[in-house]
Amino acid sequence: MDVVIIGAGLGGLAAAISLAQEGIRVQILEKTPKILPVGAGIAIPPNGVRALRHLGVADTLREKGAIDMTAINLRSYDDGRELLRRPGGEEFVKNYGEPWFSIRRADYHNLLLDEAVRRGVKIHLGMEATGVDFAAGIASVTVKSGERFEGHVVIGADGIWSTTLEHLLEVDSTPIPTGDMAYRATFQSEALLSLKNEKLNGLIGKPETNIWMGPKSHAVFYPLKGGSVYNVVLVCPGKLPPDKSTNIGDVAEMRNAFASWDPMLREVLGLVSEVLMWKLCHREELVKWTRANAVVIGNASHPTLPYQQQGAAMAVEDGAVLGLLLGRLNAMGTPEDTSAYIPGILSLFERFRKRRTTVNVRGAIDNQYIFHMEDGPDVDRRDEMLGQTNWETQTPTTFSWNDLQYQSDILSFDFITEAERAFEAWCKTEESYARL
Repeated sequence: MDVVIIGAGLGGLAAAISLAQEGIRVQILEKTPKILPVGAGIAIPPNGVRALRHLGVADTLREKGAIDMTAINLRSYDDGRELLRRPGGEEFVKNYGEPWFSIRRADYHNLLLDEAVRRGVKIHLGMEATGVDFAAGIASVTVKSGERFEGHVVIGADGIWSTTLEHLLEVDSTPIPTGDMAYRATFQSEALLSLKNEKLNGLIGKPETNIWMGPKSHAVFYPLKGGSVYNVVLVCPGKLPPDKSTNIGDVAEMRNAFASWDPMLREVLGLVSEVLMWKLCHREELVKWTRANAVVIGNASHPTLPYQQQGAAMAVEDGAVLGLLLGRLNAMGTPEDTSAYIPGILSLFERFRKRRTTVNVRGAIDNQYIFHMEDGPDVDRRDEMLGQTNWETQTPTTFSWNDLQYQSDILSFDFITEAERAFEAWCKTEESYARL
């Protein structure tokens, strides 16, 4: 079986590795002439680690600089007081089966890129897809240069700004701005310690994520590279021109947006000399992810807002599961024997993944509501509810963030085992397939 993947992001690379370890030949078409990961840091929650374990690379995370997070703390925006501490480290392993890591996005991307290349995946740079054709079980992708690439399956994995959706599924792929912007900056720990802020010093050196929640905005602060670097992400209302998704930010404007926040956070922002800003966008989840022997995965099919730190994890899960399902089909016979069943497998993939990704998208929206509440009675009720949280026994809550069952569903789900079961059940419904 031959597969063509459009996009060499995290989801595309995960799919490539999963397919390659099943003995499937894979080519990736990446439109950029050079792979440059976007963003400084990224979270790998337990379910993301589980996907990486299936791909055979989880045990190398720490040597690549990933940090095992020992806590996630929610804080009030104005004075930084701790509203809720969520124990991590061994508690995550005990409750969800895997740790929660933070890592430089470039290191994460390179980890998957190296593994894909090691497994024989061919990556073609500077190849912008301009069309997809379907004929007799073989799909062909045409790129801007006029070159064509053929495969039994085509996977669209080029993210929320996907340009391939209209080719694959004939739908408009233009993302819708949310009205929020994300500012991102990184700091050397030495620079932070030079501020000689006692409160800040209490955070430096701890492998913890801190989230300040405030009116229409929130801030996230966590370590990278063994604690030698710290990443700050600030989300607040803002605009960029329609034709731009990222730009150099105005430092004074950024500081002004957080002028009434925790003095310690403002002092950290005083170190910023330049900052990048990203437009946060969304799209409605696609009604259908597949067409014949083509499928879209990750943010191309189920884009999620970055309030649950699950966007990349869900894309990597997609890739791992899709590779497994196509691998099981591939093992049953030659491409001539199995090609007629590819649309059925892709539909199975969609059914299996869609409920989970929809729950995740809605959870991110719920977190946005929690994080961005404006001062008033609702904030008081939120803080009281968070303060009553017991991570061993469910306490009354209306939020997914401290709903133990919801968290278990997201972080503990064994999607690999369940995908195997789904494939076995599918086989029983396909009488002609059972005779292969």
